[in-house]
Amino acid sequence: MSKRRFDDTVDNGISNPWERKRFRALEKRLQGLRIDPLDASNVASTSQASGDSPSPERRLSIALRYPDGKRQIAELEVDTKVERLFQIIHAHGVSPSMVVLIKQFPKTVISLEDSQKTLAELGITTSEALFVEEK
Repeated sequence: MSKRRFDDTVDNGISNPWERKRFRALEKRLQGLRIDPLDASNVASTSQASGDSPSPERRLSIALRYPDGKRQIAELEVDTKVERLFQIIHAHGVSPSMVVLIKQFPKTVISLEDSQKTLAELGITTSEALFVEEK
């Protein structure tokens, strides 16, 4: 019996096996950008590096919705720079210079010029859905 990974059991909402394979390849590329919440060794090393324990109110999930209808979830902290979101978008195969991020309420347009601001500075302090739209 083979050991199943967590994302195999929930299958991330992707039923097409080719899309699932593509999603896993993207996940591997983004491994350094996201901490797996089920991996205790990552949590321990993060808390030791920062000197404090990670608090749940500092973590948030950003759902990126792409123009082609695909969706991606990024687990980030509120003090993460927007540049990280554009890196994730670029890893998805979309050029960051050709898109803007739209926050629904209050309606906010986030562009590449905002890349050095933190999510908190842009008013993103809770889990949020951001729409990736072409300029």
